[in-house]
Amino acid sequence: MKWKVRIVVLLALILATAASWIPTSSARVRANGGVKLRPPFDGTYRTTAYFDHDEPSYAAGADDYIHIYNGERVPSSYTNKTGEPYPYDGHDGWDWSMATGTNILASAAGDVVVAEWGNWAGGYGRTIVISHGNNYYTVYSHLDQLLVGLGASVTAGQHIAESGATPSGISAHLHFGVRHGGYTDTTYAVDPFGWRGAGRDPLFNYNGKTSTCLWRSSDEDPISCADTIVEDAGAGTHAFPQANWLISNRGNGYHTYYRSNMATEYDYHHWSTSALPNPLRPGPAKVYVFVPEDPNDSTWPPLSQQVTYGIWTASGWQYATVDQSAYTNQWALLGTFVLDDHGEVSTSAYTGEGTGTRWVMADAVKWRQYQIDLPVTLKNHCTLRYGELVVNGNFDTGDDTGWTISRTNGPEPIVDPGYGMAWMGRYDFNQDVMYQTVCPAAPADYATLSFWWWVASDDTPYTDVDYLYVYLRDTEGNLLYPEPLVTLTNLSPQGQWYVEDIDLQAYVGQPMRISFEASNDGSYPTSFWIDDVSFSVYDW
Repeated sequence: MKWKVRIVVLLALILATAASWIPTSSARVRANGGVKLRPPFDGTYRTTAYFDHDEPSYAAGADDYIHIYNGERVPSSYTNKTGEPYPYDGHDGWDWSMATGTNILASAAGDVVVAEWGNWAGGYGRTIVISHGNNYYTVYSHLDQLLVGLGASVTAGQHIAESGATPSGISAHLHFGVRHGGYTDTTYAVDPFGWRGAGRDPLFNYNGKTSTCLWRSSDEDPISCADTIVEDAGAGTHAFPQANWLISNRGNGYHTYYRSNMATEYDYHHWSTSALPNPLRPGPAKVYVFVPEDPNDSTWPPLSQQVTYGIWTASGWQYATVDQSAYTNQWALLGTFVLDDHGEVSTSAYTGEGTGTRWVMADAVKWRQYQIDLPVTLKNHCTLRYGELVVNGNFDTGDDTGWTISRTNGPEPIVDPGYGMAWMGRYDFNQDVMYQTVCPAAPADYATLSFWWWVASDDTPYTDVDYLYVYLRDTEGNLLYPEPLVTLTNLSPQGQWYVEDIDLQAYVGQPMRISFEASNDGSYPTSFWIDDVSFSVYDW
């Protein structure tokens, strides 16, 4: 613990740890020569079946387990191949429930290599397969109408088909799959959601392949590689008392809990990412809840209009209320919250409405958090990045790692190894400069420079004679903003720590120099201490 006594703002502390975030899946896609996929539809539809990483073979009973992309593995029933809350064993793609006639869109540009009715590689019904020219293929099955033919070239987002229920006897839905290296059978199947479990993708034991998340992850898309989803009955969930919650197969992931609203806060449902192999990282995340359709196909009671959710954040519990009746089969955004070290959400059957007059749905929760690697050091050049961009902002290395520093007068260094902070000014007739170049990516919804300061001066209390300026400059030293972002003097408040938060969103998309520049005259010295410098940039 440093000698100074202060209350550290949690936001600055949490964002300062962001250098440990994992690479985005889109970066992995580029490394693997893959494709970026948009959703094969517009809007939101509930998931009714997951890709099984254990054995996507459709064999009778397969291996009696369902192993999904987030690492969860649950036993399945031999008769219906379903394991709560994940159907179903041996599935080689993803199913989304949708009415017959829903527009199906090409997930990426390519050429149609299959467009037919029949038992193409099994009972897929009317099917389109698109080749994307790099050994990746996308599969669209159970279609009602085909709008493109064999050999056609399509663009990403092109209307290629309408959903259906072929062959007869199945419910209307879209089966979507991705195959790599070929497309004729499931030995080529991979999961477009990737693999987030511990260790190597178990799919490798089936076909020698490992899955990479391929979604383009645009913020407007309901499907994203930035999403961590916890189903209502998945790992890390708890319905209490479970006997009071009813079960329906109309939820996301097939399964959902529901019950009538009540006059007390006794019955609740809780979701947490802590049981997953990758439980999220500290920092901002968008949080969504899935609201399924009426659970028993009746008009009474309707869904609640005021279900309150508690979201655990770095600053404690925060709350959001959702009109569930307005979000049938949609993801409802609770808001953007700064997480501590995992995701956690809770709700109850108490709504404040008349007791027993409304259904309360407890389905999936989704955290959307864009994560990216950071460079080891940022000096005079860099690649545009998101995340926490300042290197050694808390000076805990005891030296100037990450910083460029100069002093005109005085024997001691600016970064004091004994105290773990920057000590600027300090001597008479002295000019100090300490800067670091950062390269924030654009667009960005959040770009904030933050630092703590303490001033101590022996100079006269009547006149500004010693100064510390914080400037925003380009890499050549020219001012990007004509005035100092912050000005401190020998007359600034003294005797305690203060924090500055400066919005630099307007300057993202270019390299910039964050420069601390101190100047003391020859009367009495002023000390300007600087610590916990962070520059946090996120796009959500």
